[in-house]
Amino acid sequence: MIVLDAIKAQALKSRIAPDSQSIIRKIFRWYSEKFSTPLHIIDTLPLDFILTHYFEAHFEEMDDQELQEVIVELTESDEEKEARLKLENQEKLSEESFLKAALEEAAKEKAKPTPQGPPQPSTQVVEQQTEELPDISIDFNDNLNKWGEQDPLGLPPTKLPPK
Repeated sequence: MIVLDAIKAQALKSRIAPDSQSIIRKIFRWYSEKFSTPLHIIDTLPLDFILTHYFEAHFEEMDDQELQEVIVELTESDEEKEARLKLENQEKLSEESFLKAALEEAAKEKAKPTPQGPPQPSTQVVEQQTEELPDISIDFNDNLNKWGEQDPLGLPPTKLPPK
């Protein structure tokens, strides 16, 4: 059982913080599902062959704007990439700080007692609703008497030939 727990822990670690080997295994699983190929056979295929199919399929699902973003990322220099990543990181941090501040403010507002009770419905709306309801009555007794004569599946009664 200890070995099983270690394998589970490794799989969980790979899911949370994937390393290069876990990413390759994920791509192998994708290839296996996509092309109905057993995993033990995929290990024998060249890695560049599998990766080419993976990225082609990935790019086929993208729209033109997403493709342009990938082209820009692939053609940018190391300095441009570093500047872009720094800007994205700053934007992420500012979004997180804004969200945190908004949640704190919402918690403070929720903690404040409300001086008045829940809002009461307008009497005009209640009167309008009761006036529009029609008087409906249904008599089920007529149909109940007929049901005893019929088959439960709704088929007409059949007459059996005399013996």
